[in-house]
Parts: sequence; structure tokens; C-alpha cells
Amino acid sequence: MSAVSLTTLRARARERADMPVAGFIADSATSIDAWINEGVQKLTELLIKAYGQGFLEVSQTLNTVAGQTDYTLTSTAANLLVLYGVDLAIGGFSFSLLPYNKIERNLRKNLATLSSWYQRPSYQITGGGTAPVLRLLPAPDGAYVCTLHFAPSATLLVNGGDTVNFPNGWERYVVVYAAIQMLMKEESDVRELRVELDKMEAELNEIAERRDAGSPHSVADAEAAEDDNPLNYF
Repeated sequence: MSAVSLTTLRARARERADMPVAGFIADSATSIDAWINEGVQKLTELLIKAYGQGFLEVSQTLNTVAGQTDYTLTSTAANLLVLYGVDLAIGGFSFSLLPYNKIERNLRKNLATLSSWYQRPSYQITGGGTAPVLRLLPAPDGAYVCTLHFAPSATLLVNGGDTVNFPNGWERYVVVYAAIQMLMKEESDVRELRVELDKMEAELNEIAERRDAGSPHSVADAEAAEDDNPLNYF
């Protein structure tokens, strides 16, 4: 992978749209830069789907508080796009938490008072925008390290030197996407570029289908994920 700057993406999009200089289409956040960022966002989602759960994955930790259910996600996690999992470290072991359905909220909430034994919480991501919230039910009974594994949203390109770094030259998708938007504003024919974009999207879908073909993902064992003794499942 190699980094490609916003300045380079502008120039390549202008070349594809045959608009070599700024004029009708300006180098601004409300013009070509907006379309480049739209292309970056769309491509990020397509690549996550194509290259699987490990692509772009990052982790972030937070500390739980006894009796507290809601934790506002900050820093990188505030831009959470796709959540891969939530872990909770208890007594030297790490456990994979499971999500709960909205209809189970009161059942989960009441477990802490209705049950004489502690049950690990389940989670749900609520809210959105720049302040998503991790909700744990029932509330943790102490201070534990909670780790989120996720893919973050694409970072918007603002300055000419800001860069993207996609595998295998896939920034070409962003170039073609932006060129289409430029030509549409000019009310020009975009059919050839649209065909090219469709071919790239089809190629990404094919990558998703054949990735890890030798070792395909299996159905997750939710019972094993909640078991205190993982040796029961080997």
C-alpha cells in the first residue's frame, strides 16, 4: 500500500473528467473535495466487506465502573463504523460479550437484582454521530477492562497533504467516483465511467466471496463464547 494525497486525488479526478484546471469545479470542501471524501467513505465500506473483519481493525479499551451501564465512546471509538466484538477482562481471563436485543433490555437490567450470582453483561451500541454509547446490561459489578474491536469511519481529507492508504491501488475507485460527480454537475455523459465503477464494485464483491476460501468462516458458537471454561469446547 502507498499513501495518496488529496492533491493527487484531485489531479487524477480532473484528468479522468477532462477538467485539468480548477474553474467550474473548485478545489473546495463543497465541490471536488466533497466528492472525493464521498468516494473514500464508500470505498472504505466496500473494502471492509471485501477484505473481512481484520481489515482496518483497531482496538480501544475503557474501564468499567461498578453499577454504571453507559459508557460514551471517545477518541477513535467515537468514529466506530463496524463493531467486531467486545471483550471484558475478569479475574485474569478475557470473555467475549454478546449483544442483546432491544426487547431484552429490562430482562438484562433486572438480572443484577433478581439473580444471586453475577452474570457477565451483554452489550449494545446506542446513539450515533460523534458520541456513540456502549451500554452494558446488567451493569458491571466492579472495575474491569473492556476492549472494543472495530473498524473506524473514514477520516475526511481536508488539506492537500492529507492522505489515504488503500490496498492494491484501490484509490482508483475514489478517482472515478469523483470524476463522475464532476461530469454530472457539468451535465455531461458519465456512462463510460459508470460502467468502470460498476466493474470495480463487482470485483470487490468477488474478492469478498473468495477471501479465505480454504478456511471459510464458520457459524459462531454463542454458548462457547459465554462459557467460563473454554477447555469444554476443545
